Amino acid sequence: MSNDPVLELDGITKVYADDGEQPPVPALRAVSFSICRGELVAIVGPSGSGKSTLLHVMGTLERPSSGALRIGGVDAARLSDRELSLLRAREIGFVFQQFFLAEHATVRENVADGLLYAGVPAAERCRRADEALAQVGLAQRANFKPTKLSGGERQRVAIARALVGRPSIVLADEPTGNLDSTTGASIMELIRELNADGSTIVMITHDAGLADQLPRQIRVLDGQVVWDTRPVSVPRHGAGPQARAVTTLGGGRLRLRDSLRVASTGLRARPLRATLSALGIAIGTAAIVGVLGLSASSQAGLLAEIDQLGTNLLTVEAGQSLGGHAAQLPREAPARITHLDNVQLVTDTALIKDAKVYRNPMIPVGNNGGLEVRATSLNLLPVLSTGVARGSWLNEGTAREPVAVLGSAAAQRLGIDRVYPDQRIWLGKQWFNIAGILEPAPLAPEVDSSALIGYPAAQKYLAYVGMVRGQAEAGPPSSIYLRAATGHEVAVQSLLAQTANPEAPNEVNVSRPSDLLTARAAAAGAFNSLFLGLGVVALIVGAVGVANIMIISVLERRSEIGLRRALGATQGQIRMQFLGESILLALIGGLVGVLAGAAATAVYASAKSWDVVIPIEAWLGGIASAILIGVAAGLMPAVRASRLPPTVALRTA
Repeated sequence: MSNDPVLELDGITKVYADDGEQPPVPALRAVSFSICRGELVAIVGPSGSGKSTLLHVMGTLERPSSGALRIGGVDAARLSDRELSLLRAREIGFVFQQFFLAEHATVRENVADGLLYAGVPAAERCRRADEALAQVGLAQRANFKPTKLSGGERQRVAIARALVGRPSIVLADEPTGNLDSTTGASIMELIRELNADGSTIVMITHDAGLADQLPRQIRVLDGQVVWDTRPVSVPRHGAGPQARAVTTLGGGRLRLRDSLRVASTGLRARPLRATLSALGIAIGTAAIVGVLGLSASSQAGLLAEIDQLGTNLLTVEAGQSLGGHAAQLPREAPARITHLDNVQLVTDTALIKDAKVYRNPMIPVGNNGGLEVRATSLNLLPVLSTGVARGSWLNEGTAREPVAVLGSAAAQRLGIDRVYPDQRIWLGKQWFNIAGILEPAPLAPEVDSSALIGYPAAQKYLAYVGMVRGQAEAGPPSSIYLRAATGHEVAVQSLLAQTANPEAPNEVNVSRPSDLLTARAAAAGAFNSLFLGLGVVALIVGAVGVANIMIISVLERRSEIGLRRALGATQGQIRMQFLGESILLALIGGLVGVLAGAAATAVYASAKSWDVVIPIEAWLGGIASAILIGVAAGLMPAVRASRLPPTVALRTA
């Protein structure tokens, strides 16, 4: 033992101010003593004598109301919270009666955390933790979890954590209080051995018999020192060169890896609760990503389909007369349109209103499924960019016979998925053979839901006729389809009405089917706002859940907060730990939600043969929303945790 003082108290008083209804309560009264390097000191006194308050003041966990406290020559009264925290991290080691070990971490990690806030690199922390564990006889237990240790072994781990930083002084608060007599005796023997190796140890105890075993006793009663077996004079000086050296040391900042590990402490300790808390964020994010992804994918698929089908298809249909009656196109309208410049292909169909189609004549008349019968020109398929899925198309021969080709929707409604010889349908009150089934025709949905027959067959079997120069011929068309030269669609469209019916162009409707599909693509997200709203509601619920969990976490982890403050954590580091935990929790939920939404989009889009499109604003917005939720949900609990006095946290452990 040298005469170099490491701890000096000069006239220390501590008064707890009340709320105004009760007078202030003095806890320490003009306490003065000094402890030299290498001493082993017991501070003893009955409960309520001020021992714990004295420990907190000596450990800089509480500031005295008056008086001077110097540790290693550093005047603690002149230090900021950050400087005090760094002083604790480097000059003071704490051993608490409750151990305060993180059960989810290994023994080595618990001990290494004693250097976490001193700016020591991770590899060096582990190396020195192993040395400290060897010093207390637990080298073989380094990879164990605290739950696998006995009470005495846990206290040894706590002592190793206090020693790992090679502090100037170790403050032990009732280190044998939770142990049986045999284990307590082994801990006292360890304390003597550590002191013999040069450690300065101050032990707080109410056990006078235990204190009698130590070289020096300081007895405290009613906040005053009433007996000191080896009084040492208190030098009266300010902070000297040693103090300046300590306070100007760098370090104390957590590296990114350490910050992430500390922020994930609560998540690793309670994984199930963390998972359930993140679930609300994940559901909301998945809904947002899924809605935007499916909308973008469906639009991309529809636009790709439009590009494949072409945008140069124009349709001419019979409209209404000025009197509101159904108009008719002239029979020669298709031939007239053929003569227009930049018109490449022309075909037409005629709706036969009086004819219905059924699977068989036993079907009730009203159950026709909305199917129609249309007479058609033979060049219909290339104009509509569709083909035959089953069977064959009409030809010059079958167009004159009771033979029909079904549109894709018509075949589905009739329950027909294949074509075989002599297969028939009941059409216009007689049997028609089925020649084939068409592929879908998106540009002409009316063809999809029709049974198609030739014009000669319509005239012969369904009496669809019109009079031309006194002669009965096949009736007029109701729809004309044409392909215009690319780039000339607008010019051709402007001439179609007056060309098809020069006498009454106002009775002609001209349209561009690709415009309707484009409108569908634009309207595909019409209901997005509803589902996005549901996603936002889920995010809000998730945010409330995260905030609730963080508030509960602060209440449950007061002992951890107090311990980290004792180990040298600043208020800012405590604040960032809990704020980072909230952000990390929400971010995990956001990432899971983005992945789930993207997976759902990919599966559904693939099933529809769409390109998988996930807009950047979907996944980036989902992640950004999760981070903002984490900040909003965790800010108040983080501030509350940082403002929690360490002594209050340790008392409520």
